[in-house]
Amino acid sequence: MNLPNLTQFLGAYLHQDWDLEYRDATDGAIDFARHDDADCVRMAISEIESLLAAELSEEQLQDWLLGAGCYYLPGEPVREWLRTLREVMTEEVARRA
Repeated sequence: MNLPNLTQFLGAYLHQDWDLEYRDATDGAIDFARHDDADCVRMAISEIESLLAAELSEEQLQDWLLGAGCYYLPGEPVREWLRTLREVMTEEVARRA
C-alpha cells in the first residue's frame, strides 16, 4: 500500500530511536500533529483510515509498519493502536484550526 504521509510520520517520528524523544507513540503523534503541515497530518489520518479498511491480518499490519520505518511495537492489536493514533492526530490538528 502506498501511504506516503503515514509512512513519513512513522519513519520520521517512530524511528529506531523514538524512545529517546518520546514516552510512547502517542507523544510522537501529538508532536507530528502539532508541528507538521496540517494538510500532511490530515492526509496521514486519511491514510490510517485506508489502512484500517484494508483486509490485512495482524501479522500483515505489523509487517507493513516495519516496512514503513516504524520501530514502535504497540502493546495492543495494531488496529486498536492505529485507531488511537487517528484520534490523537485528529484532536491535535483540530486544535490548530
